[in-house]
Amino acid sequence: MAQHSSTIEAGTGATVAYLDADPCILLVDVNVRTQVRLDKEFVASVKAQGVLVPIVAVRTTEGALRVRYGHRRTLAAIETGRETVPVIVAADESTDDAGQIDRLVGQYAENEHRTGLTVAEKVGVVEQLSAFGVSHAQISKRLGIKRDTVKDALAVAASPIAKKAAERYEATLTLDQAAVVAEFDALADEDTVKALLVDANTGGRQFAHIAQRARDERAEQERRQEFIASLGGVPIVERPSYRNDEPVKRLGRLLDQQGEPLTVETHAACLGHAAYVDKRTAWVPAPRPESDTTGEQGGQDTEDDDNALGATDLDLDPDAEDALYDDDEDDYPEDEQDGSWEETWEAEYVCTDPSRYGHTARYGGSSEAAPLKAAEMSEEQREEAREARRTVIANNKAWDSATTVRQEWLTGWLTRKSAPKGSGLFLAAAVASGSHALTQAFERNHPTGRVLLGLGEATSARIGAGQALAGLLSDVSEARAQVVTLGLVLGAHEAALGRHSWRNVDSGTRRYLTFLAENGYGLSDVERLACGEHPLPEVDEPDAA
Repeated sequence: MAQHSSTIEAGTGATVAYLDADPCILLVDVNVRTQVRLDKEFVASVKAQGVLVPIVAVRTTEGALRVRYGHRRTLAAIETGRETVPVIVAADESTDDAGQIDRLVGQYAENEHRTGLTVAEKVGVVEQLSAFGVSHAQISKRLGIKRDTVKDALAVAASPIAKKAAERYEATLTLDQAAVVAEFDALADEDTVKALLVDANTGGRQFAHIAQRARDERAEQERRQEFIASLGGVPIVERPSYRNDEPVKRLGRLLDQQGEPLTVETHAACLGHAAYVDKRTAWVPAPRPESDTTGEQGGQDTEDDDNALGATDLDLDPDAEDALYDDDEDDYPEDEQDGSWEETWEAEYVCTDPSRYGHTARYGGSSEAAPLKAAEMSEEQREEAREARRTVIANNKAWDSATTVRQEWLTGWLTRKSAPKGSGLFLAAAVASGSHALTQAFERNHPTGRVLLGLGEATSARIGAGQALAGLLSDVSEARAQVVTLGLVLGAHEAALGRHSWRNVDSGTRRYLTFLAENGYGLSDVERLACGEHPLPEVDEPDAA
């Protein structure tokens, strides 16, 4: 019931009453909205701040108050236990046709023509609250937003470029994207900042992929520098070529003045002592039953090593292959269904001028390394093979970054309450195909599916896995149970993917990635290759902020 009230005369001569009323007595039965959607953030705001904008009501012929504008505010107040809400009683209710027309038009306008704060405006609010000394926790509580949102807003506020971008690209740049721009601005990574803004301005489909690739490349360089620092000050040079006129030679191809093979220890005092650094990547398979065989997706490489590495159709002899591909970046396993890639850095020691420092060739009578059969190739053939190799390395790195983005997207997407349209057809096709990926996931109690559904690290261990999945399905709706089922099947497909996927296109991979794309995931260029597509052409770059 009403606590207290006051009346004022409107310009039309009608009397308008202002009162504090119990929200439970207000009628909310007449509204153009068929469903009143109360999101968590809105309810949290009403709980913390109360109803800030008065509810507009009309008085019925029976003397009750019927809400005209403010149904969501009323229901949120009831849900949060507010004792009173501010109400403006604008007029007596009119039930004739003209009155109903006015109500419909007014409620449509009140619900339809609304504009929330822009990203830049939200950043400004959080920035000012922080300047007043309000803690992150209090900003989160009082604004009804997540702490991560507060953190993102303050990061944007601290970056002039990100702040300007939020203003300039307000229609396309989200707050979390602006925070990513701020992340790379703080690292003085101008190229990545520009690439992110270009993508955001053209739809943002590659935004997460661009950011993750940049993070991975930076992390790789940091690991490289840490490894170099561990070498104790040995001069670092670029990797030498295998050309006969290359002055820098590997120690393994040289002899000392006594005719003995050079070693790192015996060469350490030489003024030409140096090293180049290479990354080695090896596949470490997980233990698996002997009965496991490869299947439709993620199966055994069927091509020979040359083609599996993305090489050309050149008929290369072993020495030529060693010269062109002396990099263990792609020691692909016969079966990548389960296991992990492990990377290490290695130093290859060299002498920068063997002739000057008295070394001779181990395989010949001069300091020149023995002629390689690769030297018999034409320069055009050499460059063709080198380009193929560069493509393989670049696409492998792009695939690793895309995997991180894809799995993060899946983890968030699978928190939904119901499966999207088209899920039934996707699930039916997956089951009907009888793919090895799905069979293997069932046998191992869905290790990847459990991760995507938030149940822990990926593992093939079966102990407790079934109970965890059963617990996930307890007390859930029919719609949510369908999402869990979808998550397990998606996890099976995801587990079958690997660096081989962009090279060996199969129907299972194509069906899986296409389904993700249809539901809002932005495929990277390398994932498009896995679908049998060519990457999209580059777009013209607008001026970055």
